[in-house]
Amino acid sequence: MQELVKYVEELVKVYRPKGLIIAVAGPAASGKTTGAKALAEAFGLKYHSVGSIFREKAEKLGISIEELSKTRSDELDLEADKETLRRMMEGDVVIEGRLVGILATLIKHIEKDGEVAIVRMLYNPPLKVRAERHSQRESIPYDASLNMIIERDKADKEKYSKMYGIEDFTDPKYYDIILDNSEWSPEDAKIEPVKILISYLKEKDQLRFVKVEPLLEYSKKMGLSVF
Repeated sequence: MQELVKYVEELVKVYRPKGLIIAVAGPAASGKTTGAKALAEAFGLKYHSVGSIFREKAEKLGISIEELSKTRSDELDLEADKETLRRMMEGDVVIEGRLVGILATLIKHIEKDGEVAIVRMLYNPPLKVRAERHSQRESIPYDASLNMIIERDKADKEKYSKMYGIEDFTDPKYYDIILDNSEWSPEDAKIEPVKILISYLKEKDQLRFVKVEPLLEYSKKMGLSVF
């Protein structure tokens, strides 16, 4: 983690982000990708995922993402986390991935300059719900999805503990907003995070960072009343 802290110290010398930085975290099959894309569209922000960073790396190496995953090292993960931080520091961005809430915590102090709002959101539905969604999405038996997710959670925990000493990346101390989207419909998944984020920004007196035009367009599209 100390290496990332030093990297942040270098980034703040170069970047002066403005607007919104929204970090959308969550374990596998938690719904974070759907939420992050909805937020990016609603607020007129760039969208990035940690997964896309790995895909870009695979393309540069001329291999498939599956091949990269098999040979993925801690060094490659560290490189991806640094790139995630760099993209955050560009501002006006939504980034989703498992560790993005913790990474955003490393730059949270730059909010004091008054030119950026950093919001850390966690999608954390129960394991059963995640397995059901994964089963439906991948068209595989529920038990197979459940076992896959349990193994993925275990592997993630071991990796983050080894690399950064992080035992639980879903610890509430790393987040501003925690979402249980268990009961959301597909439409809710594109509306509720927008409403919740607006309420949060209003409470924190940070609505000035919202781009009104894209939000109004999104609201009209989704039949959402935001103001």
